[in-house]
Amino acid sequence: MGGMEDVHDGHEHGMDHEHEWMDNADSSVMAYCVKACSTTNEDPCGNGKGQSSACTDVSLELPAAFGFDPSDPPSSFLGCTNDVCADDCAAMETTALADIQGDTVCFPVKDTMDGMFPTKDDAELAAVARGCVGSHSMGNMGVMIGSTHTACESSFTKEGVRLGSSAAPSASSVSPVLVAVMTGVGTMIAML
Repeated sequence: MGGMEDVHDGHEHGMDHEHEWMDNADSSVMAYCVKACSTTNEDPCGNGKGQSSACTDVSLELPAAFGFDPSDPPSSFLGCTNDVCADDCAAMETTALADIQGDTVCFPVKDTMDGMFPTKDDAELAAVARGCVGSHSMGNMGVMIGSTHTACESSFTKEGVRLGSSAAPSASSVSPVLVAVMTGVGTMIAML
């Protein structure tokens, strides 16, 4: 798709290097990727797995930038597992911030500032590709993946999760101490 290179050609937009958690910690991951879901295909990655247990709603402001028909853009997406991304993104343009490969939007892993993008659409799709949601503005630095600053810090797993499974632990599998930690110090003291 020719237009993608014009919009996502790897420029840094004045981003600084204070966000070291975005540095690529796992050199075996070369790209994160996302595919559009539809009512007829809720397993767009094709292996029964994704970065979340179901497709995630994303409302694109400029769907044509990703090769989608603006009159009927997809409304939900699924982040794929590392093996699907490695196969589908093997021919991607690695200097781009995002690259379209067939029906896959690929986000090459960057050595620094990985997770910062020039547009909200880029950041929100890249967040889904990593198993989290949303984006937030970093002012003149761009738009960062995740609804909060650390939302996507540990969300990606190479093997993904089974579609239709519960990605969060069930109440019966959470220990009382963990629940106390999750609900606050006051509750933890009351449980002791």
